[in-house]
Amino acid sequence: SSTAGRITRIERFSPNGRFLAVRHVSALHFWDLNTATRCLSHEGTNNTFAFAPHEDAVLLQDRSNEAVFLELDSGRERFRWSSPLLLPGRRPTGWHTLSFSPDGRMVAGASGTSSMVELMNPATGTQLRILTNYTASATPSHTVAMGWSRHGGALAVATADGRIYNWNPDTGERR
Repeated sequence: SSTAGRITRIERFSPNGRFLAVRHVSALHFWDLNTATRCLSHEGTNNTFAFAPHEDAVLLQDRSNEAVFLELDSGRERFRWSSPLLLPGRRPTGWHTLSFSPDGRMVAGASGTSSMVELMNPATGTQLRILTNYTASATPSHTVAMGWSRHGGALAVATADGRIYNWNPDTGERR
């Protein structure tokens, strides 16, 4: 049972399948499936996160435009960073979605109100590149989902108006 209310969604498994993220009405819980115990909880309703690709850890938006990297088995905070709102791509609501590249060297972040996707250094939050979801013939639309190709050479971005953009994350060029 949980003090966070009813379960609203099973989010996803960690890359190695050991952990499961479960969203409740007012919290996000991470379960260790090997021990059948809840190992980490984060209160709040805007709990955007991404599992680290090669370790038992998670990058979690703690507050708007502030991220914390936590070890799942212990809950230990390894590092924390915040990003100024003045940089392009940042919005007062923070990120709507976060996603690690398969090799873990970049994290993509998008707000629910911006047509921009930020590529950031996951250890420092330093903005590496901005991808913009519009063309000369299209009105900007905010990002609703993102997915990396298996080896990280492409980042697909879906927008609220139904368009999909395919980006080269290393160059910032649209394919």
